[in-house]
Amino acid sequence: MQGEIPKKKSFVTEDHQLDAFRHAGDQLADEVVLELMKEKHTSELYAFLKSKTWQEVHAMTFTNPLLHQFISEGNQLPSWAEAGKISESTALFRNNGNEFLFMLGIVSLPYCYAAAKGALALYHTEKIRKNTEQRLLDTTSFVVEIMKVGAFEEGELGFLAVKQIRLRHALARYYLQKVPEIANLQEVPINQEDMAGTNLAFSYVALKAMPLIGVHFNKDIQNAYLHFWSVIGFLMGLNTDLLPVDLKHAYWLERTIARRQFKPSDSGRELTGQLVQHYKNQIPNKMTTILIKPLIRHLLGDEVSAMIGLESKLVARPAEKLMLLLPLFKRYIFPPVQSFDFIVEQINLRQEALQKN
Repeated sequence: MQGEIPKKKSFVTEDHQLDAFRHAGDQLADEVVLELMKEKHTSELYAFLKSKTWQEVHAMTFTNPLLHQFISEGNQLPSWAEAGKISESTALFRNNGNEFLFMLGIVSLPYCYAAAKGALALYHTEKIRKNTEQRLLDTTSFVVEIMKVGAFEEGELGFLAVKQIRLRHALARYYLQKVPEIANLQEVPINQEDMAGTNLAFSYVALKAMPLIGVHFNKDIQNAYLHFWSVIGFLMGLNTDLLPVDLKHAYWLERTIARRQFKPSDSGRELTGQLVQHYKNQIPNKMTTILIKPLIRHLLGDEVSAMIGLESKLVARPAEKLMLLLPLFKRYIFPPVQSFDFIVEQINLRQEALQKN
């Protein structure tokens, strides 16, 4: 993986370039998991994945040098990371947490389900297939953690969250490659191209949908937000060739990946159905429940929505027309506005409740 990201770079739009990235995962994390699996000694790994603070980690004794090295080294931002843009971006998220988290669940995740091969890997990850709420909560917890003030300062939890996600992905890759449907693809599951698509879903795709709900950010802050997510992508093991430097680069990279990977699939439809049902079960507001499918279609667009099983039907068209009024009646169908601190508190409480069950 390259260490520097140039200010100006050529767009990765050639199929042969992205084809190569489909055969690469996260080398460092994958090597750790492979060695631990060969030794049949994963207790330290699972203990690390359950840890909630660096104090807990520092109190552990790691007998595997590769795991210890992975955890203890590389806990710094890349040299090209711009502190001002990171601070500006995380503040933007904290000040608009309700909208960003709404986009995460209504736009970013369904967008990922449109990538047929990636959706197949997600479908075969048992935790996602059997417990949608836990998966959503884990994803939300990660995003909120990296958006906290000073998340990547010494002693804070940003790097811990990133290392845990990388190892969870490596574990998933290890087991997924044993699934016949995945093995038949003859490529690495949760590969570099798929991870780049996810990074764009959480950043560029979410930003692009914001005006549809009446939220507008200027070009400079959008580019800063993309910069922050490129830093996160780098920390997550993404090759710098897959990290957008600005909105134009993000546009072409997103379009290229979508052209290559987006198509209808049973896995994508199943995951979308589970997500929609989860919202219907969890959201007490009946208006929101009725409008959830038209809302996703409106924000994702008809083409992508059809790929994941949200085709427009005659009976739904009146509701779809209401989506044009979203900026006006957003407060009636969106979750109530909550402070960032309150959001963090509620996520922690829900995590504790699920762990007890």
